[in-house]
Amino acid sequence: MKDLLKKNLNEVIASHPAARDLLQNRGEGVPVESAAFAQIAPFLSLEKALVQWSINEELFLQELAGQTEESEEEYDITRKFPPFVALLPCGLRNPFNSLLEAFLEKEGSDLPALVEGNVNHELSYYEYASQAESIDDLPDFMITSDINPLFHSRFQEHFVNAGAFMPSREVKNPLFLEAGMKDPRDLYTFMTTNLLVAVVDLDKLDGRKEPETWKDLLGEEYRKSIGARGEEEFFCHAITLPYYLMYGEKGIRELAQNIEGRYHPAEMVKFCNSPRKDSPAVFIMPWFFARKIVRKDRTKIIFPAEGAFASPVSFFVKKDKVEKYKPLLDFLTGPEMGALCEELCFPAAFTEESPLFPEGGRIFWVGWDTVRGRDLGQVKRDIDEILDEYLPRNSEVRKS
Repeated sequence: MKDLLKKNLNEVIASHPAARDLLQNRGEGVPVESAAFAQIAPFLSLEKALVQWSINEELFLQELAGQTEESEEEYDITRKFPPFVALLPCGLRNPFNSLLEAFLEKEGSDLPALVEGNVNHELSYYEYASQAESIDDLPDFMITSDINPLFHSRFQEHFVNAGAFMPSREVKNPLFLEAGMKDPRDLYTFMTTNLLVAVVDLDKLDGRKEPETWKDLLGEEYRKSIGARGEEEFFCHAITLPYYLMYGEKGIRELAQNIEGRYHPAEMVKFCNSPRKDSPAVFIMPWFFARKIVRKDRTKIIFPAEGAFASPVSFFVKKDKVEKYKPLLDFLTGPEMGALCEELCFPAAFTEESPLFPEGGRIFWVGWDTVRGRDLGQVKRDIDEILDEYLPRNSEVRKS
């Protein structure tokens, strides 16, 4: 029964129908009959649900084992997703959703849509979407974040290279063009990008030179001095993948030795505003969060010379659905959405400038040769194996 813990709620209920009533009866206020539950069930693992709803894991599994027999019926993946799914960086999710809802209301559209934070469902959603066998198994319109498994070899071979999705739209932003983010084969489309920068607590440098490059953070003087975006169970590949591509296995080993801890970006902002004696001297965090630091006189945002690391937000619209969703596409690539992204420090591919972006700054993109010429899934696993030598995890789960 332990294998059920990593499955999402839809899968658990499909194979063990008694789980629905158990969740309702054992968890106080669990909304199993609500629309919200129906939306979240494809993406929330049983393990996380039990924690969230304060249900004893061992007792739940024991009771479930006594009440149900596993079904031999294969679960239909097509029941999982509404037609529109957007997994967005947490700084973008709520403003995006508000603007989207206003647009849909104005259009009189009842489009079923799921807009969630990327980190909340990254594991379950990308695992299932990337393993789909047919285009019919996927939502009509997906917006995804980061260099996720939809950039891995299998998904490219099954869908992207076969022309299953709409061709790229025009890219206007010079930052994207200079970074080479426009797909030369016109198969991937970026809407915007999250950017990872370095933030230095000037009071904690202790005579060390301010870093000017990402490579500077690999020096011995920064041993156990860096806080990186991540959680106890994983590191952010938007950080580790560029380091690996630029500085190889040696660079990953040096980086791992210099990492003091893994933190949610909001936690890093808190450290910068109210530093502790043992908090890191340098943080690698999204630009959106870095701009929220109020202790600006004693902290400094640095766009390293190699460029702020790009964690792109991408469109995947089924080719035969483009006309159906044209008004929505035009809105999402139009001036109103572009202005929102720019205001939140997410440079937009379809705007002609990024007014908040620092003069002389640049974006580091891993490159299309890497996306197409390397098995990114395997590259990430190789990186993780190195990191685990220095920073072992408490879980077998690693985000993609």
